[in-house]
Amino acid sequence: MEGRIQEVFEINQPWDPLRVCVVGQSYPPEFYQWIQNSRLRSMFERIAVETEEDYQLLIKTLRFFGVEIIRPKVPNFLDAGFISSNNRIPGPVGMTPRDKMTMIGNRFFMFPETHHVAKASGRIQHQSSWDTHVYNDLKGPDWPENFTQWEDLPDWIRRECTDYFDFVYHKGEDIDELAEKSSSVGWWDPIKHMVAKQNNPVFSAMEFPALNLIPANGITVVGRDLYFGWAAPREKDLLLEKITKNYFPDYRCHLVWTGGHIDGVFAPVVPGLIVSTHDVTTFQDTFPGWQVVYLANESWNKVKGWTALKRKNNGRWWIKDAHNDAELVNFVELWLKHWTGFVEESVFDVNMLTIDEKNVIVSSTNDIVLRVFNEYGITAHVCPFRHRYFWDGGIHCVTSDLHRDGMIKDYFPQRAA
Repeated sequence: MEGRIQEVFEINQPWDPLRVCVVGQSYPPEFYQWIQNSRLRSMFERIAVETEEDYQLLIKTLRFFGVEIIRPKVPNFLDAGFISSNNRIPGPVGMTPRDKMTMIGNRFFMFPETHHVAKASGRIQHQSSWDTHVYNDLKGPDWPENFTQWEDLPDWIRRECTDYFDFVYHKGEDIDELAEKSSSVGWWDPIKHMVAKQNNPVFSAMEFPALNLIPANGITVVGRDLYFGWAAPREKDLLLEKITKNYFPDYRCHLVWTGGHIDGVFAPVVPGLIVSTHDVTTFQDTFPGWQVVYLANESWNKVKGWTALKRKNNGRWWIKDAHNDAELVNFVELWLKHWTGFVEESVFDVNMLTIDEKNVIVSSTNDIVLRVFNEYGITAHVCPFRHRYFWDGGIHCVTSDLHRDGMIKDYFPQRAA
């Protein structure tokens, strides 16, 4: 955006006019030259081309409204040093900037490449290795004093790790090595440099481990109120005490049960309006008096063959007609399964991006939402993301707003300070 005044970036409300935005980026088609099977290589090249086409439409739409765009750094070709000792390749994390960064007020929070989550959260997510570090993080008072191999643990400890801490053990996987190789890319360097030039204070979860209690995409700021999505009972008891007191003393902080990514469950679109899935049954306490539009399984009928494929890959990814393609299923499961997320977290079309109070970007149309948008004078701009069920990310996930016009407001002044 030419002529933009150098000012500190700031986000106070998600419907203030958007001025600077990160748009994700995936591997280009030439990255997949390493795939020897020509049919599969052609398929992934096509996915890469169509994914970037969809990004470009999104960028064009945002630029029409005067939004300045910045994108992450992405490798164009596969270097031998990028392959793990188990012959696996880090996924394109540059696709979903919302998972790695968030601007709250004028403070920028970064969540670098790491698969460890702080012990205080009570959850170890996407963890596969079993080592002394993880053992000491999870160890209870009645566990063996010294590190014990997973195979030698009593059944009740393994059940506790699996059921209570969400630990998933896959012997022989190389999550640590993949994270290290991925971090060497410097995906977010362009964004970090841009924010640094604006003199915004930056907080990294590497320097402030308590921030790992909540992921970047688990926070929504609405004026004086912060909403944290939480997924486990133990998290609920710790969030306000360990996070809000240290980092957000000027905000009123609330917990909203989401069971996963907050932007896959509800979206405060404009003042007074929320679009939500049926996973969240009430907003009477968090958004009193606001209209809530619930969507019930709206997108499932668009994912033909999903149920069949779900039985083969545990719900991690979806490509059209892949449920009948054993060769493709086996290839993705062998090489790329760590790239994919859990489709059910973002299958609903609440994953949208508000440009301003009159314009919202959505990935597909919905009669219920369009009718309500019309009542509020909102125009929905459709930017399809055709392979969102493979990449597991919607429009909100693949963007991250860095700056919006507008001073902080108080939408619930009746609340105590």
